[in-house]
Amino acid sequence: MNRLTQLLMTKHRSYLEKKVIKHQCNLDSGSVFPQVNWLSYHIPKTAGTSLRFSLEKGLGVARIQYAYHHSFAKALSNGEPVWCNDKTQILHGHFAYHDNHPIIYPNARKMVWLRDPSQRAWSLLNHWLRVKSGAPYKWLEQEYLTNSKLASDTNLLFEEVILNNRFKNQFAAYEVYLNGLDKTDFAFVGQCENFSAEIQRLERILSVKLPILSLNKNQSKHQLNDSNRIIFDKHFQDECELYHDWISS
Repeated sequence: MNRLTQLLMTKHRSYLEKKVIKHQCNLDSGSVFPQVNWLSYHIPKTAGTSLRFSLEKGLGVARIQYAYHHSFAKALSNGEPVWCNDKTQILHGHFAYHDNHPIIYPNARKMVWLRDPSQRAWSLLNHWLRVKSGAPYKWLEQEYLTNSKLASDTNLLFEEVILNNRFKNQFAAYEVYLNGLDKTDFAFVGQCENFSAEIQRLERILSVKLPILSLNKNQSKHQLNDSNRIIFDKHFQDECELYHDWISS
C-alpha cells in the first residue's frame, strides 16, 4: 500500500470517528446495534495496523469502526454501548470483553489475534521507548532510564521491567482482554506469527478478499535474548499457557 493511500484512508477514518463522537453524546444506554457482524478485540502489539488496513481495503473504511483510547474503548470495556452507523460490520479496538457485548451487539461474532507473549511484551516496551511519551514511558524514564546501562541495553531494561510487576496488566494482556472467555467463544483466533496464512483463513470466513499487508513492524535494532524469554515465560506462566492453548487446534 502506498503512502498516499494510507493518508487518504487515515483521513476518512478520522472523519468517521468524529461522527461517532457526535452521535455518542445522544446515545441511549439501552441502544443495540444488530448490524454489527464482528467484535474485533485488538490486544496491543498484535498486528493491529496490518489487520486494520487489510480490513479497510477488503471491506471499505466505512464498514470498519474503531474504539481506541481516544474513541470509546473504555466505554466498551465497561459494558457501555458505542454508536455504530448502519454500514458498520466490524467494531475493532483496544477494548476488553464485557458480558454486555452480546446484548448491545447481538449478531456480532468475536475475533482476536494473539502473539507469543514474550515477543508481544518486547515489542510493547520498544514501542514505549520509541514514542517517548505516555504514562509508561514517563515511569520508565523516572525509574530506569537515568541509569546509563539500562538506557543503553534494552534487554537489560526488559529484565528489570519484567520482574517489577509495574506493567503486569500490559504484559499479561490476554487475561485482561479475554476476561474469562474460552477460545470456543471466538469465531476466529489468529496467530500473528502466521499472519499471511491467517489472513487467508479470515478471508474465507468473511467471504471477502483481504490484501496481505505487513505494516508497523518493530523497528528495534535489538532482538529479545533467550535468557529474557525464559525469565518472562516463567514470570508470566499463566499468560504463556493461555497463548499456547488458544493457538492449538
